[in-house]
Amino acid sequence: MKNRGKLFLFKYKRKYIMESIAIIGAGKLGSSLFRALKMSGYKRLVLCGRELFAVIKTRYISQKEYINKLNAQIVSETDVVFIAVQDDRIAGVSEDLQKFELTNKFILHTSGARDSKLLDNLKIKGAVIGSFHPMQTFERNFLPPSIWKNVVCSYEGDERGKKIIKDICSKLHAKTLFINKEQKSAMHLAGVVSSNYIVSLLIWAERILDNAGIKEIDKTDILYPLIDRTVQNYKNRPLQDILSGPLKRGDLETIQKHLDYLNHSADKLDIELYKKLAELILSDERFNLPNRKRLVELLAANFDVSL
Repeated sequence: MKNRGKLFLFKYKRKYIMESIAIIGAGKLGSSLFRALKMSGYKRLVLCGRELFAVIKTRYISQKEYINKLNAQIVSETDVVFIAVQDDRIAGVSEDLQKFELTNKFILHTSGARDSKLLDNLKIKGAVIGSFHPMQTFERNFLPPSIWKNVVCSYEGDERGKKIIKDICSKLHAKTLFINKEQKSAMHLAGVVSSNYIVSLLIWAERILDNAGIKEIDKTDILYPLIDRTVQNYKNRPLQDILSGPLKRGDLETIQKHLDYLNHSADKLDIELYKKLAELILSDERFNLPNRKRLVELLAANFDVSL
């Protein structure tokens, strides 16, 4: 009787840690997640994509680990299913999964913008549902597992999924953050602002250089050291300690020169952008800025954009 009890406990633990994982979507995130999970020790993994295996052409996955379509056998042998497709395809994949037996299967999508409610139709079938989103950018397929190290992965969904996600994130050497549906929208917005819209600022900075006719040295060589140093400082120090430049010094004359330059040499909308970004810093009380009041007045006096 004691041995039977131990066997049941062993089987229960084995099921609970979720040994078998299927990833639907062989794009940048899905393929990178597959590679990382494979390197972390998971032996039963399958990646489902729309391309033929011959098109994949990578050493990070074998033919037996890749399929074009889920079937009942694969689903029955799988504990966890990641839906790592574009947001507008999640509902369709979810409908396809409804055809299978899903009792106690853990199914989650990787959208940053959509919450777990999108999978409610699978919950009715007995699945544990959730949404999982890494605060990381994936610029190509099958990125190395190190891309996950210390990355915060948010989870929103059924309570029963928390332990499973924590175990998976531990193997990825990632951090787990449990959030609700409202916080999920905020997380995604913060991610877009801090990652995607940095590109917008770089477009602006490059345009300023182009408009000035600066071409002797590549724009990347000019701007990258500044960006890299700022990012490294952000990693190690609070925001109020990493700000530099004219606002930090309360340098009214330099700010005036910037505004004069934008008035005469750039698109008038650039003045609006310059003003809004400066105001964001000036309105934050964490920054001990000299001449704060005079800087605010200067920006207001020079801001005259006719749309």
